[in-house]
Amino acid sequence: MKINLRKAHAIQTQIREELRRLDLAASVTLNEFENTKSQIDSARSDFEDALVTHEKLSGILLDIRKKVARANADEGISDLLADAAALDTQIGLYKDLADAKPQQSIEVLEGRLEKRRNAQEDSLYRSMSGDIFTGIFTQEEIDGYRRELAHLKRTKQGVQEMILAANIDTEIELDEHEEKLLARL
Repeated sequence: MKINLRKAHAIQTQIREELRRLDLAASVTLNEFENTKSQIDSARSDFEDALVTHEKLSGILLDIRKKVARANADEGISDLLADAAALDTQIGLYKDLADAKPQQSIEVLEGRLEKRRNAQEDSLYRSMSGDIFTGIFTQEEIDGYRRELAHLKRTKQGVQEMILAANIDTEIELDEHEEKLLARL
């Protein structure tokens, strides 16, 4: 059976959910009204069945992951995913730059610093603690960062659309054994 990569992802998610639901308890709570040996034997049997199912599902999950990885590499999807990750990093940087506070004018900064330097000891302005802060970028530079951020977001959207298209168009083959087990579960 051939499935596209989106379907493969959905199947992998379902397998992981099924693996979490399996009861692999290695102990049992006994009660005084039932046969002790039969309670332990029943719990052991349930465990062994769950373990076999776990091993089969884990094997199918591994096989699908390998097939998806090969298909991703063969179809260039791995490169697109790397591009998207790099764009995310750049978007994070440019988002911070686009949100930066602009530099105050040099005249204002120099005036504030000069006033503080020349203030009398008992002056309120002299007693103010802390430094004078300003951004280091001009408003024009910040506007440029905002344009670059918008460009990066558009580029990432295009990459995501290419990934989606490739995930729909690219198929992997499940063997008959995997198909039957998945259908049964």
